[in-house]
Formats: sequence, C-alpha cells, structure tokens
Amino acid sequence: MAKALQEVLPDTCHGLCTWHLMQNGIKHLGNLMKHGSHFLRDLKACMYGYEEETEFETAWSQLLLDYNIHENTWIKSTYSLKEKWAACYMKKVFTLGMRSTQLSESLNADMKRCLKPDVDILKFFKLFEPVVEDKRYNELECEFEARDKLPRLRNPSSHMLKQLAKIYTPTIFDLFQDQNDLFWDCCVKQRRESESFVEYVINMVDYEGEWKVLFYPHDKTISCTCRKFETWGILCCHALKVFEAYDVKKLPDQYILKRWTKEARTGIIYDAKGNEIEDDPKLGRTLQYNSLCHDLDNIASEVAGKDEEVSFIRMVMHEAMKKVMECRLEKRHETNERDDPIPLSRIDMPQPTGIKKRAGSKRRTRIKSRVELRHRNGKASKSMSQPIITLSQSEQSTDIGASSQMQFENPFSFTKLLMDQSEGPISLGGPELGGDKL
Repeated sequence: MAKALQEVLPDTCHGLCTWHLMQNGIKHLGNLMKHGSHFLRDLKACMYGYEEETEFETAWSQLLLDYNIHENTWIKSTYSLKEKWAACYMKKVFTLGMRSTQLSESLNADMKRCLKPDVDILKFFKLFEPVVEDKRYNELECEFEARDKLPRLRNPSSHMLKQLAKIYTPTIFDLFQDQNDLFWDCCVKQRRESESFVEYVINMVDYEGEWKVLFYPHDKTISCTCRKFETWGILCCHALKVFEAYDVKKLPDQYILKRWTKEARTGIIYDAKGNEIEDDPKLGRTLQYNSLCHDLDNIASEVAGKDEEVSFIRMVMHEAMKKVMECRLEKRHETNERDDPIPLSRIDMPQPTGIKKRAGSKRRTRIKSRVELRHRNGKASKSMSQPIITLSQSEQSTDIGASSQMQFENPFSFTKLLMDQSEGPISLGGPELGGDKL
C-alpha cells in the first residue's frame, strides 16, 4: 500500500494503525506480559504520550532497556517506521485525530453482510441500498440535531463560546469546550516581543512540558508547537491563553474550518478527479420544498388581512406559475426537436432464445379454463340426451384448484428471469415454451 500511495497520491502521508500495532505487539511479545508486566502501557505511551522527538527517543530507549528487547526483530522493524505511528512525528500530519483505521473498519462492519461469496449482484444491491439509506438517515438526524438545538455552554459568559455554539457541530463544539476548560490551567512563563510577532512560553498546572506560541497582532495569526490546529483543525488551549492576553473575544475566521461547521455540506463538492458530487436527490427536493414553503409562509403572514396586498401576491403567483409552465413547455419542445426518433422498422429486436414460434393463425379469443370447457361440454351433452356426469363437491374443488394453479402459479418476475437465465430455456411461469412443447 505504501508504494502504491507514493505513486498515485504522492502528497498523501501513509500512517500505521495504532490498534494493529498493539495487536502485533501482543502477538510477537506476548511472553513479556506476564506477572503484572506493563509492556503494553509503556508501548502505548511511546505512541501517544510524547510530543517532542527527544522525549520519545529517551522513552523508547528506556523501553528496550526495561524489557531487554534490543535484538527483537519486530521491535527493530517497528522502530524503523516510527515516523508513521509516533505522536511526535504524526503531529506534522493533518490526521483529524484519527490514528487507527476505525473509520474503514466501521464501514466494513456495515458492509460485511452484503459482501458474502454467495451473494450475486441482485442480492448485493438489495442489501446495499438499505445500508446507504441508514447512513443518509443518520446524517439527516445529526443535521437536524445540530440545527434545531443549541449546545449547553460550560461558560455562559464567554463570547467565543456563544459565537462557536452557532457555527460548530455539537461534537466539534464539545471538543473546543474541552480546550477552553484547559485554558484556565495555562500560565504564561515567558514573553518576548519583536517587531512583527510576540513569542510566549506557556506551561500548565499539573502538566509537564512547555509550549511556544507565536502571535502576529496585525492579522491575529497564531501558531503553537503542539500543532493541534494543524493536526485536528481546532485551536489548542495554549493559543486561547494568548488570545485572552490580547483581548481577542471572537475566534478569527481563518481558524474555523468549514468541515467542522453546520454548513459543511452546503456548496458544490468535488471528488478527487474534479467531478461534481451530486447530493441525495430526495434530500435536495425536500430542502427546496421546505425552503419555498418557509418563504411563502412568511409572505402570507405579512399580507394576511390586507386586501390590496393579498390581491397583488395572488397576481404575482399566477404570473409566476404561468411562466413556469411556459418554460416547461419550451424545454419539452426543444427536447423533442433535438431528439431524432428512430423508426420502429429500423429497430433490430433480437428474438429470445428458447422460445419457438407456433405455426398457424393467431388466436383471437382467450384460452378458456377447464371449468368453462367442462360447463360447455355439459350443455352439449344435455342437448344430445346423453347421461349427465355429476361431480362431487371434492372433485369440483380439485378441478377448480388445478385450473387456478395452472393460470396463476409462478407469476413472471424479472428478478427470477435474470437469476435463472443460465439454467436453460426461459420459463415464464406457465407451460414449457422451449423445444416442441407448449
């Protein structure tokens, strides 16, 4: 995969799934996890716990020394790929906080029942479409929750939280509030000012380490050595501390990513090849209908009780409807002129295989059932003074059931036709039409 990404997506950073790394650690070094060993805890700390490369190198060396695994081949190969899994290196990559393959694994779990070896193309789409509908319904539900409800503010007096509560989605807003809570634990250790920027050194109560924050007052640009914004797309508590020192009460627009806002799905979206991605057509029609109903409802509320304005609105609506119908007819006329109809005589209709045309004239009357034929034969026999055969109730029921079964059993189905097309002559649910039989 790494080689393919370098060729097809050269600007993409290839990382290793931390969950799979932990599983491989259990597989290759399971013997070190006996008698209360903390090997997995120490390995996890090397993955997530160190933001500086020097701190990571020190912790890794201590891990090798504590468990005497200097010569282990898996440890050596894993360390050679440290740029793909260690936090101090991965903070340079825009990962959105995802360090494992949980997103693809979640999709795989939803699609698992659709991708069995015995599922053909018809069954696949029957199973796949409900999965897509469920995904879209969940999106609509989350969008409704985001637009209909305002999240709870942990600090109701904060102007920045009031601003972002209306912009961010609930999930992202909660993450930002976590950083806002940590802001109160930040302290300014040093401050150095130059002509174009100001450098702050920030430390935190009950936290180890220091972070450098550069702030440019003329355009309110800020950066921190923790690189949380570059990794997650959310400003860190250290940057918020500097904003507070400069009385920045609202978050600048350049630090509000559209992907985290309630308007993330608005506008035109393009795929990797530059093609426009179409929205769900059902959702598009629903949104248009709701928007128009809202606008018309506002107009009706404004003019209700005012006769002149009501007459004017009705006249405008009639004119608008007339223009809509004219445009629709004009487009239909252009479409008819543009399309060149193909004469039926030129259409080559293939003859279905397995169906033999019956010689003779075409029947002009429907085929009568056996009950009707028996009834007619009974009348003929009566007129000819022949003995009348009376059927018992059970025999009549049997005959009627057989006749009904012959007419209505196995109705024609395109799905069955496509699924059974490789099994010989085509069956339309009645008598056999292949060969010399009818």
